Amino acid sequence: MNYTLTHIGEPAYQQLKALAEHFEVSIPQVITLIIKGVI
Repeated sequence: MNYTLTHIGEPAYQQLKALAEHFEVSIPQVITLIIKGVI
């Protein structure tokens, strides 16, 4: 997880966290949705 955080940066992580809370899913699920182009 540390590598991912370092790689995408703190602001991006905070945005992912906000999205995860908004959609009531976990952060890895948000990343998966973004990769699939859902969000």
